[in-house]
Parts: sequence; C-alpha cells; structure tokens
Amino acid sequence: MQKQMIRLCIQLQLETVMNIYSTKYGPPEHLEDGNSNSENNGFLNHIFGKLQKIQQNEVDLYLKAPRAEPQQDILLWWKANETVYPHLVKMARDYLAITGKS
Repeated sequence: MQKQMIRLCIQLQLETVMNIYSTKYGPPEHLEDGNSNSENNGFLNHIFGKLQKIQQNEVDLYLKAPRAEPQQDILLWWKANETVYPHLVKMARDYLAITGKS
C-alpha cells in the first residue's frame, strides 16, 4: 500500500514537471508558416515534426540519462549539457536560482 502511494506521488510530480515544461519551456507544438502549398507544407511538417518530437522529449531523455556524480557542481553540469537539453536547461536555471529556506 505504501509503495503504491509513493508511486502515485512520483507520477503526480512527473506530470507536474511535464506540464510546466510543456507550457513554459518546451518548443511550440505546431509549426506554422505562410506557405500555402500543401505539398511543401507536408514535407516541412514531416522534417520539422520529427525535430519537434525529439525536442519535446527532452524531459524523457534527461530522466533516462545517467545521473550526475554527487560531488559534481550541478550548475556546471547544466552548462555542459545545455546543447543536449536546450529547452529544459531554461527550466533548470529558473528553479536552481531559487534559494533554499529553512
């Protein structure tokens, strides 16, 4: 029973992170251009749609990546990985800039 509660809490936190990421930090969901040629739009959507899908999975990529070493400076880690997670790094900077309170 306790494992189920922990699993549910983790799932809710993950959903919250994904929600924040997709609404504030992630790439736009739809690419629009002024070109009305449907053949060109289909081609561009095919090309950019794949790129967009990769970008939207930055959170999943991050969660599957090996963890940073405990003694590693997390701000330096994000700096080194900002090209891997270009959208997620913006979110990390916002949250890591918040000072802790006791």
